[in-house]
Amino acid sequence: MPQLDHVTFFSQYFWLCIFFLAFYAELYYHFLPKLARIMKTRKKQMLMSAMSSDSSLNNNTSTETSPVIDSIKESKVQLNQIMSSSAAWSSNVVIGANNKDFLNSNQIYLENLANNNVLQNTILFDLNMIASQSIAGKGPAKEKLYNCRVVQQLFV
Repeated sequence: MPQLDHVTFFSQYFWLCIFFLAFYAELYYHFLPKLARIMKTRKKQMLMSAMSSDSSLNNNTSTETSPVIDSIKESKVQLNQIMSSSAAWSSNVVIGANNKDFLNSNQIYLENLANNNVLQNTILFDLNMIASQSIAGKGPAKEKLYNCRVVQQLFV
């Protein structure tokens, strides 16, 4: 096995050290300073927002609201109205489509489903009858052979 050859140990160790040192240098000189700068900026922003929220809570004792808050509340009310009207419209469209366009398709589907159910029940009844006759040993050998062939054809 070439991995265990003593001649290649030094070259493998050499290239491991080269790539590890290059990766370490890249992290140390490029990635970590950027990460530290981002962390400091985020920490400052969090402190500033915490201080501004504390000061706004202390200074906001009056009942006046800012225009931004009023516009946000108005937008929320309008969005709720739009969502409720669109939900009502979509449910009306679905009900109308089911009553007009898909009524015939739904009826045909239900009829086919009922027919398939009846056919499955008759096949199961016939199989039970065949199985009970063949288990009980009733009937001639020719009929047993025929029953076995019918069962094989149904399950193949």
